[in-house]
Amino acid sequence: MVKLTQKIAVSILVCAVLTLAFGALFLPAAFATHGIGPEPVPLGKELPKGPTTGALLLNTITFIADWIFVILLIFATIFIVLAAFQFVTAGGDPSAVAQARMKLLYAVIGVAVAAVAKGLPIAVRHIIGV
Repeated sequence: MVKLTQKIAVSILVCAVLTLAFGALFLPAAFATHGIGPEPVPLGKELPKGPTTGALLLNTITFIADWIFVILLIFATIFIVLAAFQFVTAGGDPSAVAQARMKLLYAVIGVAVAAVAKGLPIAVRHIIGV
């Protein structure tokens, strides 16, 4: 019964995270189709090609790193909650405790990767002197 409850809880969490992630991705497209978003590009004009200076490139890298940081922290939080739930419901079962410890280890690794993603643009700025 506990395993089934865990599977249901994990399924609900995964569905919620995926719904939030894909909702955030497709929200601008939904507004653009209803005339709320930005105006379409007129004929004869080109879309921007991307960052044209080093500062713009670093701003783009910082923006992407911030999103990676947030996403990884969300996943790490989910893993911590799942590990805590598994520790509580383990009932002394060594294999369940080992699985919970692995989830906790994955959460710590996720936080470490998130910290590296957050610090990467700062390191690049210091290296190139901007």
